[in-house]
Formats: sequence, structure tokens, C-alpha cells
Amino acid sequence: MGKKGLTILGVSVGVIAVLAVGAYILFQTMVNNPKNNYLMAELDDVEGTFELFEERFESELDWYEYAEENAIESTLGITAETNEPSFQEMGIDQMINNSNIDLTIGQDMANEVSTMGLNADIAGLSISDVNAYITGEKAGLTLPFIEEYMVVNEADAATFLNTLDPATFTGEEEIDYSMFFETSALTETQREYFIDEYSTFIRENLPDDAFESGSEEITVGDNTVNADKLTMTLTEEQIHTFLKDLFNKMAEDEELANIIETQMMAANLGNPEAPSAENAATEFNNSLKEAAENIEDVGFPEVLTSVVWTDGDDNIIQRDFDTSITVDGSTGQVAVDGVTEITEDSTVFNYDMAFSDETMESVIGYTADLNELNQVMKM
Repeated sequence: MGKKGLTILGVSVGVIAVLAVGAYILFQTMVNNPKNNYLMAELDDVEGTFELFEERFESELDWYEYAEENAIESTLGITAETNEPSFQEMGIDQMINNSNIDLTIGQDMANEVSTMGLNADIAGLSISDVNAYITGEKAGLTLPFIEEYMVVNEADAATFLNTLDPATFTGEEEIDYSMFFETSALTETQREYFIDEYSTFIRENLPDDAFESGSEEITVGDNTVNADKLTMTLTEEQIHTFLKDLFNKMAEDEELANIIETQMMAANLGNPEAPSAENAATEFNNSLKEAAENIEDVGFPEVLTSVVWTDGDDNIIQRDFDTSITVDGSTGQVAVDGVTEITEDSTVFNYDMAFSDETMESVIGYTADLNELNQVMKM
């Protein structure tokens, strides 16, 4: 299957995790059994996390929505502090520690106008009156040592870039300034489509006998909880079958292809070496078909086990996920475990994600402390 297939594997599993958000109502109507209880707990957890972020960052989200429809201006100050030994050896630590950058950014998305002003002090070197703008038709820049804007019309952009860097730009690129003002966010209709389409797929294609439930007393922080223990265990054959069906479904999904095109257009803006959005979407779909055909080349020598513990309010308060993946003869271990401490006015996530194989071991710790007065995330 190779690295390309493995990338598709990771991307697709991530996509499905996101697409399942909001399917809670669908599962509420089902029979109370281990499979449905597990799926409802997972979906509740994702939905609850999104609601928590929306509540905690309500002002920021309101500002983002306002900025989509109205002209705004914001100021951003940037400073940094480092004690990295390698920077000290090169003598650049003081330059970083004694620098500040101020950005003034204006945008009018509806009328396709964006401006930026920069003033900086880098270790005593002052930089001021650097201004730039872009519209749907042209872009401009002014520097302290020139009196007028340098303007590049959209029609001349490819030629201008070729003049600056002929090794990278041919001058034949199609550059659309309006893409700068396009949003790549899913529409409400698209979200509803994926909720219906893929939540049903997950429910119908995960085997009932892969789930079991029980109860267990666990300790979370300073509290002892009588928790419901919900377990999903998938064999290698079940994983192969599920992923093969998933990849084939996604490859034939025209709505997904349209979204991939939109995302690729946003991601590749200004990259002359990137394929067109249509070609990128086609390549993605072909890769999905290839992944489905060759999924058995990826081994899962140990079963995939995912265990969640829920409290009396159906919140996931502890998680333990383990599996192993073999690609091209090399086997790696993947593990995710952690707890969520929930109180009346606070939710604290504390998770570790571990990846290891014959040559390396990496652990990423994630902590998010979200409450009314304190909003901190660390990785």
C-alpha cells in the first residue's frame, strides 16, 4: 500500500471522526445495547466538546462571523522569548527576545478588500510604514524608501512572479486574487448531508458483536467514580472490511469530491507547483480506490481496542485506545489514553498520544483547561 495509501488511511479516519458530529439524534432512537451506547457516548463527547468550545470562545466566533459580512480592522502584537541553547550559541536569542512586531489588518470580505500595515522593532532596528493591500483585481505594496505603491494587476501576476523567480514560476500560471477571499468552511447543507450519510454508514458497518459493556470503579483526579465501561474490539478482518467499504463509499461520493476541490483551492492558493483543484480531487478519489483495493497490505496484527468510561451524565471521563499497524514490513504501535475532569464550572482534558515502532518512540501530551476564568491549552 505504501506511504500514499497510509496517508489516505489516516486522512479518511480523521474525516469520518469529524463527519459523525451531530448524529446524536439518530442514535437516540435506537435500541439500548452496547454498540449503540458506545456510539452515542462517542458522538455525545464530540458534540459536547464542540459546544464547550463554542461557549468558551463565543466572542471570538461571533467576531469571525461578523467579519465575514462586515469590514473590520484589528491590531496584532507579536513578541517572543527564548532560552534555546542553540540560539544562544548563534547569538540570536537576544534579537528574538528584544523584538516586537505590530500588525494592523483590515478586511472587507464581501467587497474583496484586505489591507495590512506592519511596524516592527527588531533588536533596535526600526521598520515602519510597510503597507500592503489586495483586492479581487490587484495587489499593492509600499515600502519606507518609495513614495508610491507598487501595484500588480491580477492579469500581470504570473509574469511578475516569473520575473522575480523564474526557477519557480513559468509565467503561465492562472492566479485568481478572488480566491484570497473565499471561505473553505463547510456549509450547513454539507454538514447535514455528511451527518446523515456517514453516521448511518458507521452504524450499519460496525459489527454488533464488536461491542460490550460493563461497570467499573475508576479514579479521575481526586474523585472516585462508578463508571459505565464501554468497549469496542475490532479484529484485523473487521478493520479491513470496514475500511474497504469506507474508502469505496468515499471514492464514489460526489459531494465529498466537491468539498475536496474547495479545500484544495484554498490550500494551494499561490503555490504554482500544486495541481489544479479538480486534478487534486480526482487524485484523491483514485487514491481512495487504490487504498480499498490494497487495504489488506496494511496489517493490524493486534486487535484494535477502544475503551471509554462514562459518568452518570454520560460524559466520557476516561479513554484507552490501542492498536498496531504494519506497513511495508514495519510495525508501529498507536495508543491514546487520558482523562477528562468535569466539575460545575470547569472541564479539564489531559491526554497522551503515543506512537512507536522499531526505531522511535514519540509521546504527545495534550492538556486543555477550559473554565469561565481560565482558558489554557498546552501540547
